[in-house]
Amino acid sequence: MLAESPSADAPKTIRVVPVWGGANRGAVRATGWTSVPLIEEARSGVVLHAGDESVPVAGGSLPAGRWDRVFIAVESVDAPDAGPIESHIEPIAFGLDASPNSEQAIELELIILDRPSRPGYWRIFVKDARITHSPSASVW
Repeated sequence: MLAESPSADAPKTIRVVPVWGGANRGAVRATGWTSVPLIEEARSGVVLHAGDESVPVAGGSLPAGRWDRVFIAVESVDAPDAGPIESHIEPIAFGLDASPNSEQAIELELIILDRPSRPGYWRIFVKDARITHSPSASVW
């Protein structure tokens, strides 16, 4: 999902090319990641429009237990009218208890912000994460 940017000049449509998605557990952000496969339709990139619904990127199962972060790694982000966008997409803290055989959908909300030191250059960040479907998982 692409959030509306506070900057009126920010690109309203972007193309994101994901590399992998996953979750990790433990105190260290750099280790303990379990990959979730990209869905076929997302492999060549997904187009996001500000304010529109989410677009599925990865899907699969995680072992039961507590998970601490979620992440979608991207190869590139660009905007048709603005060119490349500098990616600052990083893992976001997101406590999740997954039950055995549970099913949940996690939405990452992205936001485009300008670079105050370089007008006309844009950066993209993860703004928020939330569960959008979960019959058997809890967030903490």
